[in-house]
Amino acid sequence: MMMSPFQGVLLSRCPDNEIMLAAAVTEPRLPELSRAMSRCLTVMFDYDDKRRRVEVHAIGQSTKDGSFVMRGYMPDDDRPWRLFSIDKIKNLELTFDDSRAPREGYTMDDKQMSVVLVQIAQ
Repeated sequence: MMMSPFQGVLLSRCPDNEIMLAAAVTEPRLPELSRAMSRCLTVMFDYDDKRRRVEVHAIGQSTKDGSFVMRGYMPDDDRPWRLFSIDKIKNLELTFDDSRAPREGYTMDDKQMSVVLVQIAQ
């Protein structure tokens, strides 16, 4: 895994402090996604023409092309785990619904991320 100044930043179950990522300069959705993680809240957004409710577990850069990605759990879906391309997320909203992260099946240090910027601690 490539080294990054952000690598190894962990969130406990519900920390009091927020994290802000320097990478937000290039990806404006990162602060809101990291805020959802730090406050243990779910997010809602449109993705592939479908409205989704997601618990954010990790944010990083794709091993495929270096783009920003998010590992999320969708509690209302038959296949709840998904790796989302952050640039495809539209109409992002922070909800007041509690996240139950980390969910069963979650593994830290996501293998589909070359760099893990922030992740939920197990």
